[in-house]
Amino acid sequence: MEIAFEAGPTRVASSRSGKGYWGYTGNFRMTKSMERTQASLFASHRSGDSSGVGYVSDTERGGIGFSFQPLRRLNVAFNSSAYRSRQRHDSPLTVWGVDGGAQISWLLSRYLRLGGGASYRRIEGHQALDREYKQFYGSINLLAPDFWNIQR
Repeated sequence: MEIAFEAGPTRVASSRSGKGYWGYTGNFRMTKSMERTQASLFASHRSGDSSGVGYVSDTERGGIGFSFQPLRRLNVAFNSSAYRSRQRHDSPLTVWGVDGGAQISWLLSRYLRLGGGASYRRIEGHQALDREYKQFYGSINLLAPDFWNIQR
């Protein structure tokens, strides 16, 4: 099992209001890897995060991830998270959301992987920001790590 933790103080200054405040940033991740399976749990806090609408906010996020390899060349992964973003001096707005997804990929050769998946996201907290997104996608990945190696 692997556990990672990092934290530190932050000083946030808002150019809109001219006010500032002290906060902190912290991340925690716990990952358990087995032969063909990996599970992870994470949580984070960020003071001075951008809410995406031009305000300074404090954001908490937590989630889980799970991937497994039922066959040698097949990988399946799931992830889910939730967050809450509270605006600071500029606006009393609080936005929250959830997101998740599922992916499947098939290794066709040493250099080529075929994949696809679906994702979902919901954001709420303000009438102008309330949204729901659903996405389905397919992908072809070129796997060429030796491409960037420079030979002498």
